[in-house]
Amino acid sequence: MEAIKKKMQMLKLDKENAIDRAEQAEADKKAAEDRCKQVRRVLMRGGPSVTLESRPSGSGWRQRRQQRWVP
Repeated sequence: MEAIKKKMQMLKLDKENAIDRAEQAEADKKAAEDRCKQVRRVLMRGGPSVTLESRPSGSGWRQRRQQRWVP
């Protein structure tokens, strides 16, 4: 009987944890959708252009890229 009670408690805890993870995932999804809408609004208004060359200077990304290139 004790084993059944422990199993039921474990199942209940697993269910609660799954519900918590699902709620967190929904909140993360909503936040991502809000950020996406905000970026779209900025871009539709002719906001800052995004290019590959707009990376911060001193990041060394060109040097790393050249080091990997072996003809």
